[in-house]
Amino acid sequence: MTSRPGGRAVPHRPRRRARRVALAALSVVTITAGACSSTAPPSTLNTETTTTVGGPTSTAPTGAASGPSFGTLNTDLAATLIQSGDDGPFFMLNLIAFRDRAVYADGRETDLTGEEANDLYSATGVQLLFEGGMRPAVFGTPIIDPTAPPAPAWDQVAIARYPSYAEFFALTADPEFQEGSEHKDAGVKTSSVIVTHRVVDAPTASELPPGDAPVILFELFAHGGTGTSDRPDSLTDYLDGLAPLVAANGGVALGTYEVVGTLIGDGREWDEAHLWWFPDQAGLDALLDAPELAELTAARDADLHDLYRLRLEDAVVEALGREP
Repeated sequence: MTSRPGGRAVPHRPRRRARRVALAALSVVTITAGACSSTAPPSTLNTETTTTVGGPTSTAPTGAASGPSFGTLNTDLAATLIQSGDDGPFFMLNLIAFRDRAVYADGRETDLTGEEANDLYSATGVQLLFEGGMRPAVFGTPIIDPTAPPAPAWDQVAIARYPSYAEFFALTADPEFQEGSEHKDAGVKTSSVIVTHRVVDAPTASELPPGDAPVILFELFAHGGTGTSDRPDSLTDYLDGLAPLVAANGGVALGTYEVVGTLIGDGREWDEAHLWWFPDQAGLDALLDAPELAELTAARDADLHDLYRLRLEDAVVEALGREP
């Protein structure tokens, strides 16, 4: 295992619109590595203090290799991943919030929405990633509760599988790949791009039950540990108690993701993510209304530093298959 500075060790049937949006959402990771690419190794990039989007003061690269406007690039983590020699697959978790209107750095006038500008970048970036072995794993659109919206109010959640760190950074350093990065920067307001490994596998898309309007319960936890290995007892009790409640309401566990580190974000670090798939909204609503879940959640939350619980509609699983 390779230790990374400021974090833990790095371990050695959809609708047409949903499919299109899933591919577009996954392109948020493209500028991530593009911001890392430079004639100098990532470990030698100049940095300066800056205030991140919605978060504490941190560091971001400057000059030709400066990071995106929608978050702070963790150059230490990028360097460690590149130099790790790990040639196995990993999963990139993306939380994405778009601008209402695209804002270009050169001041050009535009009628594009943030999402439409991002889609311009997707036209070439996602195709190149796909040719290099990327496969969409999960996509969903958050259902925002107006009485208690998350901060930020995310527009998309997407997880993509990549063959290796080396393949990912090599692909995104390609000049053709980076050509449209101005559209990405213009369209995305803020994003968290989180490197993970799936430590509890998920069923394939063909193994899921039939569902006309599937939804996903997505939860992301920070408990100050080192991934899943030393989670609080209350979180273990929550996950153990949740499993039969999910099954009783027609749901299926959709994988456990252990966080390696946040590559782009607002300064916060996370430990693990969990997803549960339901064939329709009624099953998920029944779960969330269960008194037993409320008791488990209250005990769990007392030991967490931070969390997101999001309900995702337009849920798509493995739109293009599991592996190249």
